[in-house]
Amino acid sequence: MSVQVGLHVNRGCPQGSALGPLLWNIFQNDLSHFITTNLSTYADDHQIYHTGRDQSSVMLKLKESALQATEWYDSNLLAGNLKKYKVMNIGYGQNDDNTIQVIRLNNHDINTTSSLKLLGVIIDSNLNFSEHINTICKKASQKIGVLTRLRNLIPENAKLVLFKTAILPYLTYCHLVWHFCKASDSRKIERLQEGACVLSLGIILATLSF
Repeated sequence: MSVQVGLHVNRGCPQGSALGPLLWNIFQNDLSHFITTNLSTYADDHQIYHTGRDQSSVMLKLKESALQATEWYDSNLLAGNLKKYKVMNIGYGQNDDNTIQVIRLNNHDINTTSSLKLLGVIIDSNLNFSEHINTICKKASQKIGVLTRLRNLIPENAKLVLFKTAILPYLTYCHLVWHFCKASDSRKIERLQEGACVLSLGIILATLSF
């Protein structure tokens, strides 16, 4: 016999339920009306972005928008984690004097970074995705290494299943975002795929092309 106990939720949104995502979308729906800026949301991840020729004005707009978001969090009894706030500049030269500007919110300096991880993809300020590709190649190489050490203990059909489920997703996840990477990075992925295919099937399959 199963016993279910109901609890009254005074604030926030319950997690781990089928209804949770819909309730959260309803809960945060007015955020896009509260912040009069470019806002991208996915679940509880929020990204604010501005464009402009003058970096000083862009940074000022970002600060204003971040303050608005923080006020919305406070008014809705949510705690914005300022330690997770990041700023990344795209398209401004490294010698630009404005790059030394720092956004400060509630006596906390927001770190400016050259790359950030967004929904599993590492985006860098140069948009060449080299850091992301190096990361996924390292993870895929570790899986291939394990498969190599156990190759004599694993049936041939199981090797293919392991390749498709444990290795290939690293090489294809969000590939439409970073497919225009450098030729040298593209070749890294192709070599990994070729090696994994040889290990799994004993033959070289058609490689990914970017």
